[in-house]
Amino acid sequence: QSSDGFFTALLYYSYVSLLLASWVCLGIVCAYTPPSNICWSGRQVWLDNSPSLKRVHFAASVAAMPIQAGLTADSAIALVQQYLRKERLHWRPSTYASQGEEITSLQRNHTVKWLTVLNRYLKFNPETLFLSVTLMDEFLRLVRAQPKYLKCIAISCFYLASKIIEEDEMVPHIKDLIKNCDCIFSVSEITRMEALILKKLRWDLCRATALDFLHGFYALLVLNRSLLLPDRSEQQLAALGPLLETKLQICLDQASLVATRPSTLALAVLSLELETWTPNWFVITIALQRLAQVENSDVIRCREELACIFAKARTAV
Repeated sequence: QSSDGFFTALLYYSYVSLLLASWVCLGIVCAYTPPSNICWSGRQVWLDNSPSLKRVHFAASVAAMPIQAGLTADSAIALVQQYLRKERLHWRPSTYASQGEEITSLQRNHTVKWLTVLNRYLKFNPETLFLSVTLMDEFLRLVRAQPKYLKCIAISCFYLASKIIEEDEMVPHIKDLIKNCDCIFSVSEITRMEALILKKLRWDLCRATALDFLHGFYALLVLNRSLLLPDRSEQQLAALGPLLETKLQICLDQASLVATRPSTLALAVLSLELETWTPNWFVITIALQRLAQVENSDVIRCREELACIFAKARTAV
């Protein structure tokens, strides 16, 4: 088995090296065509037309890793596919004006930072923050709102998201929430805004966020660590999860990324980080790209944009 693992790793490395030969500009791809024979299926990932790479089996589970207990590769793939269905149903690209009487990208970004602080203060899950921002962006795509109502919309989306994600005892009363966030709007105003948001979103607040996709992709890495990341320990992979979440959260207050599919954003964040981790990063990216049905050009563009965003974030610290 150790011999098979060695040759499998060697073949992966050779395959990656050939593909990387066509990449330029500081390691960011300018153009590539991923092989059509890479696919994910059940508990297996294979390159069915390759004479050298045969079928590779997924591990059933990995102990002591920060993923849902009992999760298998089958259920992780099914989860990603469920998120993809939600994304196709609900997600549409949004844009914000740079200036003018409507809500601008700068105002939107400041509001997201405000929600981030509030989410941290209340010790809510990151899923609550991501869902609230997703709902806010979608609502603002459907409704032309004046900037003076932006915080009312944001806190209403945040409150709706908290009631979906958080345990009931963790969700404060609306009066306490208003007090905690130093909001100028009344209970009745926020209640009316909640009703309007629910109406515009057709009473369906189940959305697939970039964080959902990141969790799904990360679970597949954990379940296949011995194959995909053989040079990394379980402890190292466990530490990767929070790092990925932190980098994805940096993307939340970037209005330019609202036009990017959540699945594409999550994959690009993961791909950039894996590039520093393993020579297998390109093969992993392609396989996940096939699973998520992400276009080549979208991955390329998003990676380039994220590289700039993360570079600015490092210099700002």
